[in-house]
This record gives sequence, structure tokens and C-alpha cells, in this order.
Amino acid sequence: IKSNLPAPSKPLKEGQKPVQIRFTFGKPGRSMRSPEGTPLVLMNYLTESFVCHAFGLYHKKLGETPRAMELFNVALKSHSTAALVCSLGELLINQNKLEDARTLYSAHLDRMKKEKDRIEVYLASAWLEERYFQNFERARSLLNLALELSPKSSLAHVALARLEGRMSQNA
Repeated sequence: IKSNLPAPSKPLKEGQKPVQIRFTFGKPGRSMRSPEGTPLVLMNYLTESFVCHAFGLYHKKLGETPRAMELFNVALKSHSTAALVCSLGELLINQNKLEDARTLYSAHLDRMKKEKDRIEVYLASAWLEERYFQNFERARSLLNLALELSPKSSLAHVALARLEGRMSQNA
């Protein structure tokens, strides 16, 4: 069955094995049909992180957390983005695996190429530190690192101002 998804933009590296996914829409045992009446089953090699991320989000929505985590981890092996890291971090936090989320955020910061992605992960990490570890100083430190990376980041400035406001209320 041919897929209507785009082909991977990069060829597989030597020794790299493709991950295959079979995905059907609708109720178990049924699949959607195309306008021509043929069953619509998507099969694609998951060599693109955005494909893994999209399927991971779908499985998360279905409540299939282990499968979503598996797909996010597959994608993160080849490409770190804030969207992937934060999606997996959210699942870990929801499972009360706070140390794992903390480790995930710090491990992927250096792997991200885009400044915007790094700032998003700094913000997520600061939120985790404040909300779940009550480590306000660590949260402030992370937000200051984001501002060192991008001094004009309005998101980091707002997050830092709000954090300092909450810190002064708790003092």
C-alpha cells in the first residue's frame, strides 16, 4: 500500500534501520476509506522527526502514553527540537517522573541548534524547577541562561519577572 505521506528528505545512513509504523484511522478493526473507496492505511518509514512527533501526539491524545513516549524517543535520537523535548517532558511530568524530565531537558539543551528551541526548553525547565521542586533559585538561574543566550527574548523576560514576583510574595 502506498503512503500519501512525503518521502523522507534524507536517505538513511549506513547501518541505520528504518522504523516502520502501521497506522489506521477510526475504530479498531476498521479503517477510513479514500474517496475512491480503497482502505486508507498509512505506512511510512519514520526517518523524519516531525512524523514521529505527529504520531506521538496522536497516541498521546488516545491515552496510549507508552507508544507516544516510544515515538518521541525515536525522533529525539535523530533530531532535538523544543517541541519534541517538551512533549516528552510533559508526559514524564504527568507520570511523576520529575527527575527524568529534569535530565531530559538538560541533556537536549546542547543538542539543539536553534536559539528559539533552546529558550523554550530553558523556560520549560525553569517551570519544572519552580512548580515541582520549589527550587526558585534554580528556576531563576535557568531563565538568566535563556536571557544570556537571547537578551531580547520577551518570553524569558516575562517569565523571569513573573518568577521574581512570586518569589517576593513568598518571602
